[in-house]
Amino acid sequence: MKSRNQVEGSSPRARDGHGVRIVLVLSAVVLPIALLPGCPDGDSNGTEPNGPAPPGQVQNLHVVATADGAKYRVLWDPPVEGNPVLAGYRVEIKIESQPDAPVELLADLHEQTHFDHDPECLHYGNYTITPIAVDGTVGEGKRVLTHGPSGNHLGFTDPHSEVPTAWSFQGNGAAIARLAEFADLASIYVTDFAEGVEGPLYFASPHLIPDHPADQAATTPDTGFKQCWIRELGPQPRDYPPLIDGTYRDKAEVVLNHYYAVYTPEEVYVLMKVMSTFNDEVGVRIWQGEFPRSRILCAATDP
Repeated sequence: MKSRNQVEGSSPRARDGHGVRIVLVLSAVVLPIALLPGCPDGDSNGTEPNGPAPPGQVQNLHVVATADGAKYRVLWDPPVEGNPVLAGYRVEIKIESQPDAPVELLADLHEQTHFDHDPECLHYGNYTITPIAVDGTVGEGKRVLTHGPSGNHLGFTDPHSEVPTAWSFQGNGAAIARLAEFADLASIYVTDFAEGVEGPLYFASPHLIPDHPADQAATTPDTGFKQCWIRELGPQPRDYPPLIDGTYRDKAEVVLNHYYAVYTPEEVYVLMKVMSTFNDEVGVRIWQGEFPRSRILCAATDP
């Protein structure tokens, strides 16, 4: 019995002693594991569940012409969602006319909310703007498409012809305006400034109609005419000049196979090539700038 009591009496001391040793051993093992760096406690990519979200898409993305009309200006507003602290924007373009061409990086970490770009004639396509946060997270890109100048074949006739017609530039296209009914809609017309076809034909600004009784008698209404400006460029189109260079006039003689620069009342630059002339009729190939005041028409020279 004594030996049994000794065993029972020694049990608390043995348990206490082992208990202390077990706690120390576990502490030595558990604590270093808790301090190991890099162990994710959020999602599988290691980001904290409450960390900053990537920047959202830019807002109000659109394209206009620069003030001088020589380039495209891509404009946007900063994102309103996600990480608001940005390092800048990535600006890229994918050329529409070259489907196999890679995406071209135009700027990385661009700090402004606009970017001026010369599409170099045929280099039109998708502009993509991607916001990048200061911590390096990349937001979702947003695209805007450009098409370049639009081309068309049109014809119009002298006011004294059987069906007198002019051109009316509206929105992104040109329409025929019947001078006998809608002369106030005409943006540019053709005339010899006399009854019948007696002399050379001219491209002319409609605001000249009241100065020439023969033209005014053939048009309706007789007031409210638009004003355009014209410059002959010759058989080869040179650099398309801006209106402010002082070389535009309100009329220019029609010459077969010559090119003409036109600035319409709608603030649209147009490149014209005379393709045919027959009596009082003139056939013209035209290219119209994609945006108001855009002079990017250098690629539009094929008939």
